[in-house]
Amino acid sequence: MSDTNYKAVDISINAFLPESSYKHLSLGLWKASGPSYEEKIRKGWTAEYMVEMMDRGNVELSCLISLCSANGVGGEELIVPIEEIIPVIQKYPKRFVGLVGLSPLQKWGSPYYPPTYIERAVKEHGFKGVHMYPHWFGIRVNDRRMYPIYEKCAELDVPISFQTGQGTMRSNSRVVARPIWIDEIVRDFPTLKVIALHSGYPWEDELVALAITNEHVYICPDVPPPRLWHASILSYLKEEGRFEGMSGSDKVLWATDFPLQEPDKSLKEVDALGLTPEIRRKLVRDNAIKLFKL
Repeated sequence: MSDTNYKAVDISINAFLPESSYKHLSLGLWKASGPSYEEKIRKGWTAEYMVEMMDRGNVELSCLISLCSANGVGGEELIVPIEEIIPVIQKYPKRFVGLVGLSPLQKWGSPYYPPTYIERAVKEHGFKGVHMYPHWFGIRVNDRRMYPIYEKCAELDVPISFQTGQGTMRSNSRVVARPIWIDEIVRDFPTLKVIALHSGYPWEDELVALAITNEHVYICPDVPPPRLWHASILSYLKEEGRFEGMSGSDKVLWATDFPLQEPDKSLKEVDALGLTPEIRRKLVRDNAIKLFKL
């Protein structure tokens, strides 16, 4: 690691705890990964394993997601309630903070109705942000049905992170989060902080343009791993070429999207990117602390 004077902050790890991980076997991603990885998902990963994994990678703190997804558009919804990850956060309060995962399809009266669910997670349990995988549910991010979610996030001043770009393979998922559609959201909610996960593939240039022109749009290329980051995102982060002076080093955040990556390997790939020490620290630590008020 290029600098041992500070530890990283991972802003996106999925809670695949042993007691609930089996719920997610139907996700298209695992279907495409083959039987050996499906078996890993079936077993899940304990909180103790995640802490040990973070220690190996020199990670101080991780944002733990109470994952919400579905078995393809129109399929069974798969919800990990916040109550399943709260004990992990309480046991390791200096290692984890919570991100509440949402299904935008939950209706009024449900314990997972997004506006009331967000408020409960943030105000009663200290969750630091909101997470959503919109492609599982088939609703565009700029659909007006999403607006109560954005309104509540803006009201509570917590960031929302969601996948951008194409849907996930073998899941009947739709393209519902093309980066350009975020522009409409942030125009209607000018204080809302949006973290665009998964790099916006295949519209990375579009995503960088949005981050440049919108103060509160951030990029988190948690997928793919750093060695495969798109040239535009990397140049924006480094503030090189046409992106010089555009503050890209303040707008990009690192994450593993665990279990897709583990931090030790991911950060070694970050070290191979040729970042300045200042930019590396912003990417893997300082930007997260500022955005999530850690």
